[in-house]
Amino acid sequence: MRSPYDLFLFRTGADERAAGTLTARRLLGMGVRGRVLILNHLPYDVTCRHRADSQREVLEKHGVKVALVERAMDTSHQQSQALLGQLQRHPDTEA
Repeated sequence: MRSPYDLFLFRTGADERAAGTLTARRLLGMGVRGRVLILNHLPYDVTCRHRADSQREVLEKHGVKVALVERAMDTSHQQSQALLGQLQRHPDTEA
């Protein structure tokens, strides 16, 4: 998909599914085997959804439990509180 020496995870006009696959593979390569929380901060944006879906598919294929949470980006602390709540309810979250 890209050179391992490329410093950027993705570029404008990138293949978002490939970006999600790359992120999932990176997590697997780091040894993550427990629960992974994917927070899609733009649920109405199809490119973010493609990336999140691809991450989930690759991780689940390798037996990793995934929670995909969609929260609209906001300027208050609602999103951070929702994320904190997820982490408190699921202390087994690794990434």
